[in-house]
Amino acid sequence: MDVHHHFIISRIDVGVGLPVEVIPGFTLKKPDSALIQKIKQKLRLFDAMGFANSAYEGEYIGEGERQYQIVPLHPDRWRYWVIESDGSNDISLLKLAAALLKNELLLPFTLITKPNGEGFSWHHGIMSNTFNRAKFFATRVPTFGDEDLQQLRQTYTLLVTGASACPKAVKAADRFFSLKSFPESSEFMVIGLFSVLESLITHAPELTEPMDSLNHQVKTKMSLLSKRFSQPLDYDFFFGSGDVSSIWGRLYEYRSKIAHGDDADFQKKLKLLRNPENATSFLKEAAKLLILCALREPQLISDLKQC
Repeated sequence: MDVHHHFIISRIDVGVGLPVEVIPGFTLKKPDSALIQKIKQKLRLFDAMGFANSAYEGEYIGEGERQYQIVPLHPDRWRYWVIESDGSNDISLLKLAAALLKNELLLPFTLITKPNGEGFSWHHGIMSNTFNRAKFFATRVPTFGDEDLQQLRQTYTLLVTGASACPKAVKAADRFFSLKSFPESSEFMVIGLFSVLESLITHAPELTEPMDSLNHQVKTKMSLLSKRFSQPLDYDFFFGSGDVSSIWGRLYEYRSKIAHGDDADFQKKLKLLRNPENATSFLKEAAKLLILCALREPQLISDLKQC
């Protein structure tokens, strides 16, 4: 029988008892030392900076992306985690569900043990981008706890039922996941995130009706839906005080600047957005919450799309 070990590339601490069945056929566990060595060997193929092992074996102390020191952890506290399966069930929807968590989990490569040897599969774009982002190493390490486990299970179930109940939402989740292949600083990330939003809540505008423009649809519908999300979309955290409609107007203007090849000036008209990184981080959270809302309330989203 084959054994698949799907490595969680995200840096997390685990606050649930292990091993634990995430969904039927998939178990979250701590790898043994032999498996850790195999994981480390594969990580070297993608780690251009040479820091991959320290990301899981050390604590980053300090401020900023490059001003920190690395304190080695005891091997018992290393952050190598895998989800184990026998390969008989498709993991694709579980990957989408894990990427929709607030503290997302990414599962971009799999070690495969076969009766007659070993194999390896990977998502090259996600692997390469992950280890070439300085913030990946320097940011706070979240804890994956019981609440996260429940959310992961619930989102997976929504995606399974959504395949027939709301295929557009599942397609949007897949599109959101595919954006992990882009460098986080790429302006295409903004275009991609807006494409996720627009695919769920907008229709082709009537060119003779100004109130039907994509800009107007996004502003009004996201302002409305923000009240129905499973958790608050924290406008104050990202932008300070500001009218929700104005924020979406500025975000859409930023998207248009990129689409038309114009420079975005964050010192003047787009000052409300603060900077590209902040705008992108907010759009990622908005896209996640909208996808989850579409999976929970497909009829609402379908009706709103036509308005």
